[in-house]
Amino acid sequence: MYGFIYIFFYKLFERIGTVDPRDNASSIVLIAMFFHSFLFLSAINYFIGINVLVMVFGENHSKYLWLPVIIFIMFLVYRYFKKSSDRLISQYKTKSVLTIKNIVLATVVVLLPLFLGIVFLNYQ
Repeated sequence: MYGFIYIFFYKLFERIGTVDPRDNASSIVLIAMFFHSFLFLSAINYFIGINVLVMVFGENHSKYLWLPVIIFIMFLVYRYFKKSSDRLISQYKTKSVLTIKNIVLATVVVLLPLFLGIVFLNYQ
């Protein structure tokens, strides 16, 4: 799934003509991963009633506590897609990625978890 998101946005940024479409595409994959983890944690809180973040960090934790974790995750994602970027690009070289079906699919896969997580967070 993340490979599809990467190659879709790589082709999109390549068509737009950004400076480095590989970095931009891996940034979108990272954003999608954060949206998916937000949905997962919100769903646990909504259905089970357990707030995992409060259990781990307590009630009054600082948002700066997350900075090293996020930087580490960013490093891992960029490193992974830097290594597998050529393989993904060659795999989808002959296929047309920027179709209406793929545009809708990429939008749903990236944005739907965010909206569902917001719904779960607001209606607990």
